[in-house]
Amino acid sequence: MKLKNLKEGEEVNLQGFVHNFRNKGKIVFIELRKQAEIIQIVLEGELAEKAQGIVLEAVISVTGVTQLQSKGELELLANSFELLSLPVEKLPIPVRVNEGENETNLFNQQEYRWLELRKPKNQIMLKVWTEMERSFVEFMIKEGTTQIHSPKILGAPSESGAEVFEVKYFEETAYLAQSPQFYKQMAMAAGLEKVFEIGPVFRAEKSNTYRHATEFTSYDFEMSYVKELEELIEFEKGLLAYIFSSVKEKYGKEMFRIMGIELGEIQSKFIVLPFEEARELIGGTEEENDFNSEEEAKLGKVALEKYGAEFIFLTEYPVSRRPFYHMRESTTKTKSFDLIYRGLEITTCAIREHRYEVLIEQAKEKEMNLENIQFYLNFFKHGCPPHGGFCLGMERILLKLFGLENIRQVQFCIGDQRD
Repeated sequence: MKLKNLKEGEEVNLQGFVHNFRNKGKIVFIELRKQAEIIQIVLEGELAEKAQGIVLEAVISVTGVTQLQSKGELELLANSFELLSLPVEKLPIPVRVNEGENETNLFNQQEYRWLELRKPKNQIMLKVWTEMERSFVEFMIKEGTTQIHSPKILGAPSESGAEVFEVKYFEETAYLAQSPQFYKQMAMAAGLEKVFEIGPVFRAEKSNTYRHATEFTSYDFEMSYVKELEELIEFEKGLLAYIFSSVKEKYGKEMFRIMGIELGEIQSKFIVLPFEEARELIGGTEEENDFNSEEEAKLGKVALEKYGAEFIFLTEYPVSRRPFYHMRESTTKTKSFDLIYRGLEITTCAIREHRYEVLIEQAKEKEMNLENIQFYLNFFKHGCPPHGGFCLGMERILLKLFGLENIRQVQFCIGDQRD
């Protein structure tokens, strides 16, 4: 039962955690927390006596009748009370943070994740993520897209081998998938035309940054018969507008009430900037062919101030920074883009090279071992439509949307905290 759906005069049974309480002796007021919602419970007489040993984060069950407080909010006047579970030791981290108190550090947030996730702001974040994923799937289905599930244990690395996890596979060595990229393209060679996938990917990279993780969820899309990069830009704009609109409709009021986050319309907050123009906008970069995290953040700030844009499509990425399978616009530029949201990259996208001979030449230029990628190259031997697509990092969107400091605060739980 959702608390926001309660009406005055209803008799209901509620279960949840004790978020806060005031003990006045003959009357006890309890703030009962049920996921991200809170309602005041009033215990009088014998019920108040039964609640004398109550502590924060105890689990209770109460039955009563809803009534209006003087402030106009509903509360529950209890006629039964049951203690379901009582903490046996002091909480190692606070669940209810009072005004002026500091949040616990990131390590303790992860060490006691089950307590950290009790906080209403984290519960609403996971609900928003659920809605984002639901609307992502709904949009894809409306667009006639087929869902696929690619393997995550591979016989060869799915990208360059530098960031791969090796695992023992019976008597052989296998690799955890870094991306479903090759399999999305196999679907294009199979004639599926439009596919999407939601699944885990694994990167054996240094993850002691605020935006990297060794395991995360990737939202992937690929479609055939793409001629221009603008087609993919417009598709992703429509996707993001649909996702944000769905979140606003379902959770906009709760996000504002719990965290002060107000969702506006995002349709007008997109701009397209060629790579070199973006470099000039922030006064050059440390690396000629890429942006580091500080420069992405600076670009996001400048674009917001100058254009009122939160989303920046960075196009014409240099060949030197893109994999061999990206189609080239010239000898130095690719038909690809990165999407920056509030100063953080959330998408990499490209039109793929589908011509077998060209792929081989570009792989050789990148000093790839052709034997290692022959499984992939075989997709293009028997005719393959021109195609392109992108991967979207929903965790990074949530990181920026909720104004958090580290991507680990978004993820449900991480299994390893090593760098």
